[in-house]
Amino acid sequence: MKRERRRVASRRSVKEACPFCRRTISLLLVAIAVSVLARPAGGEPAPPRGSEGISLRSIRGSNEMIFSRDVEDTLDELENWFDVSIDMGEVTAGFRYQMYETSARGANESAGFSQRFAEFRRDWLTLRAGNYYETFGRGLVLRVFEDREIRQETSLDGVALEARLEDFMDLKMTGITGRSGDDFVRGGDVEATLLPGVKLGAAYAMSNRSYTDRTEMGGIRSDVSHGPLGVYAEFATRDGFHEFEGSGFYLSTTLSVPKLGVVAEYKDYDDFEFAYHNPPAALRDHSVNLLARHPRVVQPDDEQGFQVEATYSPSFSTTIIGSDSYTAQHSGDAPFHEQYLEIRQDIGDRLFTILAGARSREIPSGRDEANAVYRYTGAGELDFRITDERSISLIYEHQLTESAYGDVTDQYGVVGFSCCSILMFSLQAERTSEKDPVTDKDFWLMGSLGLKFARRHDVSLSVGTRRSRFICSSGMCRFEPKLEGAELRIVSTF
Repeated sequence: MKRERRRVASRRSVKEACPFCRRTISLLLVAIAVSVLARPAGGEPAPPRGSEGISLRSIRGSNEMIFSRDVEDTLDELENWFDVSIDMGEVTAGFRYQMYETSARGANESAGFSQRFAEFRRDWLTLRAGNYYETFGRGLVLRVFEDREIRQETSLDGVALEARLEDFMDLKMTGITGRSGDDFVRGGDVEATLLPGVKLGAAYAMSNRSYTDRTEMGGIRSDVSHGPLGVYAEFATRDGFHEFEGSGFYLSTTLSVPKLGVVAEYKDYDDFEFAYHNPPAALRDHSVNLLARHPRVVQPDDEQGFQVEATYSPSFSTTIIGSDSYTAQHSGDAPFHEQYLEIRQDIGDRLFTILAGARSREIPSGRDEANAVYRYTGAGELDFRITDERSISLIYEHQLTESAYGDVTDQYGVVGFSCCSILMFSLQAERTSEKDPVTDKDFWLMGSLGLKFARRHDVSLSVGTRRSRFICSSGMCRFEPKLEGAELRIVSTF
């Protein structure tokens, strides 16, 4: 009897330790079975679109699963996105089944169909019902989009209509209406080519939960290009019930001549916050790991600044990139200034190198010059092709941070090996001169193994410790907590 009670107690403890194991395993098996049984990519091509009506042409989809286990905090997390799209000629329909589960007590878990849609296309007309994404201009008035890396998903659930009259000034008209949670959103956009190289557009969007909780956005834009020059300008206003009026202005100038390309941007946002837009950041999205750790997040309520970036290629094997950006509030508070230089040099057909350096100065909001934070960052990357199918890569980054609280040095390195485009292995290490206040660690080490099967399945497993970090894109960021354990990622397409 005692042995039986111990066995029962053991079974209960296993269930409590992993409350979602059965659903997780079931979902994973279904995703693998669907992707294995589905027709491989590159099979018989679908017939060209025409006016033959509705008939089943193809079924395509993808499944992405991320499972992590932190042994230090005894925490399991699962994220999964299962997307299916059915092409029936003039009509396309699809859905997304999404899951988030965790062993953390009190956390909000979810599992179910998060998106579904049906879309009709014929000649100049596109009509979509269900979930959709849309961008007006450069996003000052409206931009609903998905960026999975930063877990940003702002799709609307409703109806979107697009009409394009190519024979009449290449006129494009878009109308939307839909919901996001308790918000009701509607809007419209029109763009026309008045002359060769001259486009004009206007947009409007509104969101409201009630008459007393309403925000309206309206804007105009122009896009002019002639030879090597291009100028884009967009101005928008924000009007909220019993709220201050706001405005946003964005200007971009481009120059493209042989061996040289220049992009200059200017932004001015004042009381311009809106839940369904994403104005240009006019900041550089860094691929250097240590530079991405300290991002500047766009604040549409009070921000102005500029960025100038030049790309010079004196030869086929050499590319030089330089940028200078500055952002601050209108009062001059919370300034952020960064200079960046990158040199890419190919040596022969097998050796590729990158050298990068950056300097930044930042003062936190409400502080003075005595609290300025200076960061000096250097990075180098070397990729060597041993053979046509095997290569190794080395990355090293070094950052010095100077502030009133003292100096801090961070180092980051990666050693990687890839073979035949199906096997990848890397070892990542990071060290800091100041211990992390949360984990009390100053060194992190993680090994990663990646495999690719049948051109449709990518599997990667990472084991070790990883420092907490920011992942940023387009002026928006997501905080990724530390990991002391393992992370499994499986991406399949069919």
